[in-house]
Amino acid sequence: MERDGTDLKKALFQVSDGILGAAVLIALGVWGGNWLDSRLHTAPWLSLILCLLGGSFGLARLVGKAMSIDSESSKTRKDRRAALPETKDAVQPAADDSPGRQRAPFERFDEESN
Repeated sequence: MERDGTDLKKALFQVSDGILGAAVLIALGVWGGNWLDSRLHTAPWLSLILCLLGGSFGLARLVGKAMSIDSESSKTRKDRRAALPETKDAVQPAADDSPGRQRAPFERFDEESN
């Protein structure tokens, strides 16, 4: 159980890092665009372009973080499955003609009379 809590904390940290990084990239784009617009007298075009560029870089960074979280969690799940001992099915199906046989979910109960 302890491991699940640390995995969750790590995932939340990575997500918040991705969101904060995206916000910083957008803010840098707006700041840099405003600075360039004031120098080159091109308002508001460079601000808009750099804001969109920062937003797209931030989104790409956020998607990359999400994909790394997914690959790490799937690797962890595979490792946990490999560590489990192999077990046989606890319930073995009985022969078809025995009265206590397991039914498939789609079989009707009145088929016993046949």
